Amino acid sequence: MPLEHQKIWLDEEPDDEGIAKRVKQGIAVEPGGTPIGYDILSYGGYRDFGHSWLCSGLEKDMHELFGIRANELGLLATYDDARKVYEWIAEDECKGIRAEPEPYDMWLLLSYPLS
Repeated sequence: MPLEHQKIWLDEEPDDEGIAKRVKQGIAVEPGGTPIGYDILSYGGYRDFGHSWLCSGLEKDMHELFGIRANELGLLATYDDARKVYEWIAEDECKGIRAEPEPYDMWLLLSYPLS
């Protein structure tokens, strides 16, 4: 994703809240998390995450084009698979033909034990 897209959503959120805080301040994720997979998410006009790659029904296309399937949690198992899906969506340049007309980014999701 071009950096200008990342800057847009980071600039729209207060510096002291949520993901924007962690990214802007370079705060690392909490230790103890287990990676469970990647998701490709858009950032919408409501200053929040908008759509997953699954919202556009891309699982069939991604399997036919690249042999990629979501894991049992609906996430992409590897960085390489996530990168392929992300790059394929990004080639559309937010025109809304391949996915929603919003910038997308790759996210690694972590699971933490309940304490």
